[in-house]
Amino acid sequence: MDDDFSEQLSPRRRRTYHVAAKGGGEPARASSLRRQTNEEKRNTNRELGPEGGAGEQEGKTMRRLTATVTSLVLLLGVANYAAAKGGVPAGAGGCAKKINLVASPAGKAIAARGTAAVRTAAKIGFVQQNFEVSMRAAVADGTTFMVFANGLPAGTITIVLGNGVLSLDNEPPNVLPAGVDPVCSIVPVVVTDGAGNTILSGSF
Repeated sequence: MDDDFSEQLSPRRRRTYHVAAKGGGEPARASSLRRQTNEEKRNTNRELGPEGGAGEQEGKTMRRLTATVTSLVLLLGVANYAAAKGGVPAGAGGCAKKINLVASPAGKAIAARGTAAVRTAAKIGFVQQNFEVSMRAAVADGTTFMVFANGLPAGTITIVLGNGVLSLDNEPPNVLPAGVDPVCSIVPVVVTDGAGNTILSGSF
């Protein structure tokens, strides 16, 4: 009876052993390794997202592209405005120049000397233009001189304490005189006294 019982148990032990070997050992570890590998892949994908790796590189590229397009749109708007007004900004073919004016014999008689300057500056939706003539002369306070640009009247200079300045710009609501707009096209500049005598002159 004992022998029969032992023989009945032995196959079960063997079967239990084989089942444990097939279902409880290495396959469980393999499944665990697969889960770990999948988790690492997911972590890797997250790391390559917007915060790093390929995702970060793509984000930087898109930001650079957006900034470039925005800059081009702004420059195009400024250029169109400048073309409509007859002037262009310094950064896109504009100008920033300054010259010394030369005294005539009549100017030397009053120790006159001066300079003329033109400049453009691009702003968003606006091109600022400036024209300035400054001079010194040994004359009485209140003495007035006429300034001509491209042969047309640009304005007057009134001397105070030996100095005077004519400064023009097109900052709204200001409007530049015909001979001054656009300032980049100014060539001859002439300063005359009240009698029409040339005191200072020069060309850009």
